[in-house]
Amino acid sequence: MEFFYKQYIYQHNGEIRRWTIPYDMVIRGDVDMSNMGLKELPDLSAVTVTGNFNCSGNQLTSLVGAPKSVGGSFYCHDNQLTSLKGVTQQINNNFNCCHNKLTSLAGSPQSVGGFFDCSINALTSLAGGPQSVGGWFNCCDNNLTSLEGATQSVGGDFICFRNRLLKSLAGFKSEIGGLFMCGSERLQQEYEEIKKARLAEQMKNNMLSQAMIHSK
Repeated sequence: MEFFYKQYIYQHNGEIRRWTIPYDMVIRGDVDMSNMGLKELPDLSAVTVTGNFNCSGNQLTSLVGAPKSVGGSFYCHDNQLTSLKGVTQQINNNFNCCHNKLTSLAGSPQSVGGFFDCSINALTSLAGGPQSVGGWFNCCDNNLTSLEGATQSVGGDFICFRNRLLKSLAGFKSEIGGLFMCGSERLQQEYEEIKKARLAEQMKNNMLSQAMIHSK
């Protein structure tokens, strides 16, 4: 009697890996599909992975077929990805899509509990990225011309070194829990001015709230 819904067997460079999907569609633990020469993912769109999902180091151009839920980290770096369409929408830990061919973050996970790394791509904008990132956010080595539309809440550092077309922080609204690091003294000063303006606005709003309370 079979106790699994489906089994995948892959062989690459003499290495054989097997993944079994139980009938309850929950894979307990990690799924490691890295460095297997894959050009597409098997259909895991109805599957929950309780641990990490790793499909890095392949030849993937798409993430269609990715698990519907990942309890740990999602690693898809070092592929040929041109889109994040199909990716798991909520990642409890880290998400790494660096070193691909992405020109847009459309389709990104909307919530990432750990770090988010989209460095070494061909991004011209951060629009469409996650709404919240619990750790650091790394968008170094892209073709960004603006940070408008960037992740609203970043718990750690915001890192954007070596985006040589980035000349202004106009429209940048991210709330950052750590440091802002861009490698440009002028942009760094601009960010400090943005912080001061936000702090002043926050203090003003607090004073108005207190005044309203005391007037009642």
